[in-house]
Amino acid sequence: MKRLAVVGSTGSIGQNTLRVVEHLSDRFRIFALAANSAVERLANQTAQFHPTVVAIGDPTRVDEFRSRCRELKI
Repeated sequence: MKRLAVVGSTGSIGQNTLRVVEHLSDRFRIFALAANSAVERLANQTAQFHPTVVAIGDPTRVDEFRSRCRELKI
């Protein structure tokens, strides 16, 4: 199984990449997700794919991201 890091996971290319991974889950595992500031979408992706590493580029949105993750129980 190949491990993938998706930088820009909340953008259109990142979202399409995750759709492909979803359909090929027996071949790929999401190891890391990174986004700039789309907190809600990144939190939902984290809940779905359970990556080991998650990064958000906008430091002013980190607390909001953590809060959303707590709400999703992840």
